[in-house]
Amino acid sequence: MNLSESVVSSAQIVTLLRELHEIEDHLNTMRRRNASPLSKREALLREQLPEVILGHHDRMRIKGKRSIAEVRNGVCFGCYIALPVGDRARMTAEEDLHLCQNCGRYLYMAEVAIIAPVELSPIPKCAPVVPKRVKASVKPVVPKSPRRRVMVPGSRKKAL
Repeated sequence: MNLSESVVSSAQIVTLLRELHEIEDHLNTMRRRNASPLSKREALLREQLPEVILGHHDRMRIKGKRSIAEVRNGVCFGCYIALPVGDRARMTAEEDLHLCQNCGRYLYMAEVAIIAPVELSPIPKCAPVVPKRVKASVKPVVPKSPRRRVMVPGSRKKAL
C-alpha cells in the first residue's frame, strides 16, 4: 500500500490512529456516563485521515479490535505472531504503512530508547599469568597378572 499520493505521511497516520484510538476508548467510557467532551477532537482526527485507512479502522473497531499494533522484536503486539523477516526488513527500510498478515492491523515500529554511551574507566594492565610448571611424573607401575595356563588340544600339560 503506497501512500505517496496522499498529503499525510505514514508516520503522521500512525500518530493520528494512535490518538484516535485513545479518544475513542475514552469516549466509550464517557458515553456510559453520558458525557462526550472529546467528540470534536475525534471529528477533527477523522477528517485528517485518508478514507481508505479510516474505513479499515472503522471495520476493525466494529469487530471490537484495535486497527493499529506495535511491533517489538519482530513480533506484532496485536496478535503476538512473529513477522516474516522480509516484512521486518521492509518496515525498517521504507516509509510506508504495513498490515499484519495475520490480524490485519496497521503496524508501526516500537520507539526504541537510545541509551547514551557510558564512559568506562580503562582496565589496569596486570602482569601476565604464567602457568606453573608441572614436573614430569613417573608412570605408576602396574603389577602384571600371572599367566594362566590354558589347555590346548593335543598338549599333554595339565592346567593348574
